[in-house]
Amino acid sequence: DGYYYFVDRKKDVIRRRGENLAPYDVESVLNRHSSVLESVVVGVPSPLGEEDVKAFVQLKPGVPEDPKALFEYCARELPFFMVPQYIEFIEAIPKTANQKAQRFQLRGRTGGRQFDRTDFGIQLRKP
Repeated sequence: DGYYYFVDRKKDVIRRRGENLAPYDVESVLNRHSSVLESVVVGVPSPLGEEDVKAFVQLKPGVPEDPKALFEYCARELPFFMVPQYIEFIEAIPKTANQKAQRFQLRGRTGGRQFDRTDFGIQLRKP
């Protein structure tokens, strides 16, 4: 239709293996999963250069952690370059007074228990 639509802030765009991706696109898929209450996706440094995708996931009350199921779901629903490399489950997403996710706090977060997609043998489909 000839218009540009901005879905995220430029500073939040993740550069992964030559692709630019908006965290919103990954979050919208994760948030549709039946066990997910809310998610926030950030770029984290990659040993290969650029960034890897990391998802912070707040589960619905009483739902057990199942990282493999979330990785498999993402691999089915997302293009290969958008599938998170890491998932970390958190009790609550840190928010501003306006209820926006504080991505900067999550980018710098250390000490959490993160799960790596490769540990579960998740195969990504390439075009």
